[in-house]
Amino acid sequence: AAAANTTTTGGNLGGMGWGIGAHTVLRGADNTLVVAWYEGAGDGVNVYSYSMRGTPDGSGWYTFDTPVQMPSKYVVDYMAVGPGIVESGGSVYITVYGIDSGTGDGTNHYCKLIKTTDKGATTGNWSTVATIATIAQTGGFANGEASLTVMPDGSWLSQLGVETANRSRYQATSAAGGASWSGHAQVIDRIQNLAAVHLMPEGHVISQGKDGIHGNQTISYISTDGAVTWPNTAAYYR
Repeated sequence: AAAANTTTTGGNLGGMGWGIGAHTVLRGADNTLVVAWYEGAGDGVNVYSYSMRGTPDGSGWYTFDTPVQMPSKYVVDYMAVGPGIVESGGSVYITVYGIDSGTGDGTNHYCKLIKTTDKGATTGNWSTVATIATIAQTGGFANGEASLTVMPDGSWLSQLGVETANRSRYQATSAAGGASWSGHAQVIDRIQNLAAVHLMPEGHVISQGKDGIHGNQTISYISTDGAVTWPNTAAYYR
């Protein structure tokens, strides 16, 4: 497939000072690109997400629509994307996290799944599919930055970063195409940053992040049984 040949930079679309955070991109079955990101002011309140559709022009380059704001699916106008994104049945699904009250202080955000049927081209097309995990379902701790993976058996897998003392990963699965989630359980301890989960060709699943205590150390955990169980030890990158 042709490269996107484009760069997305912080444009402060909402006047935010942080620029782009947690940007994610998907190339659809029709070769359309869907780009999503959030921007924040650093005040724990003003966090807004945006999407942008890119269509191939036939030469390996893409023409992008004007970015649009993704309306918050929470009580408070605070919603951050990602990084999970998949295409299924012609729709694009993205994980988001946000708050229903107060400020985003790391204690009260939780994850939902939203979707678009027009590749993120218009604001009003985004709709809520389901809540992936409530705070109660992740041990009473806030959850966010969820992954999204369609497994070989058709089930959907999501891992969530959870704000425990050492940082941890919880996991949930969906047998309903993301419409409902179950089996919430902590599967990895001491891992932080957004949940980067990769399904390998042989069926192994890799969960990556940074050490939850020594945050500068990149680590991976590898499940050899399709994310059913996870090892207690991590692979470190030196």
